[in-house]
Amino acid sequence: MKSGDFGDENAYDSISELQGQVEKYRDALLPFHYRRNNLRPPYTFYLQLTIEGKNKEECGTQRFPYTKNLREAMLALNNVLVGGRRAAVQMKKFELPRSATYNQLPTGFRINTRHIEKSFSSDNTESFISFMDSSCFPLESVTFIGWNYTNFHRLPAVGSAKKLIINDYSEDSILMATIISIPNQRLIVTRCHMLVQFYPREYLSLVQDWLENDKPVGSYFSFGINLLNLAKKVLKLVRFLAENAKTGKRSVTIITKNSTKLKVSYVAKRNLHGEKDDRSVCSEDWILNIRVLGI
Repeated sequence: MKSGDFGDENAYDSISELQGQVEKYRDALLPFHYRRNNLRPPYTFYLQLTIEGKNKEECGTQRFPYTKNLREAMLALNNVLVGGRRAAVQMKKFELPRSATYNQLPTGFRINTRHIEKSFSSDNTESFISFMDSSCFPLESVTFIGWNYTNFHRLPAVGSAKKLIINDYSEDSILMATIISIPNQRLIVTRCHMLVQFYPREYLSLVQDWLENDKPVGSYFSFGINLLNLAKKVLKLVRFLAENAKTGKRSVTIITKNSTKLKVSYVAKRNLHGEKDDRSVCSEDWILNIRVLGI
């Protein structure tokens, strides 16, 4: 066997490295071995809770005997952490866990936040939103990490959010169709795994939909793009949509039938104003903007 026989991810430079990995996985699987064979392990299981202060200093540690199944143990631990609280737990951002299967929370648990972040590999999303206090809505922002097709954006709590961010996604032939149907006024799309996220005519279809359906003032979609030439091609296509199109150096503005202005433009990421500009979440060099303005 050679180091490259199984590809780069599983390649090892020596037999000793391979043996080390085998021992590592064997240790990790030992608890299952004891359980399967109904054997008493040579050690005691504990769940350890460590509380840290603001400066990362350790304030206290508690250990709980791990004599229950995982679901019961998580419920007991969460009761220690948040059980009996009368007020909602205040947090700046609520990150929905990738796997919600074993997140057992006590009855009456409530969350107060205006920002949520969701991985598309997480489940039980609706049940977690149900923990949120009614005063949280409408949410200030919802972030999707890792796109795949889902109806999550159709949930009222998500569709009413002031800002929707799609972050870290792969090429998807139906993503633009989904974006067109999104009710949120503010949208930011960034970190595609492909060099070309959407083709010029896909952006054009979004602009045409806005023109035909009288998108309201304040609608503002931003797309991180890797290629400057792509942004230029989009503007070139938009110019031919209307005779009254007004062309700027990096923008095209069209007066709509509803007497509003639909503006398509692009800007260099380096020209943004730091954290105060919400487009700074984009990792690409250029940002294409489509927005509706009042006259």
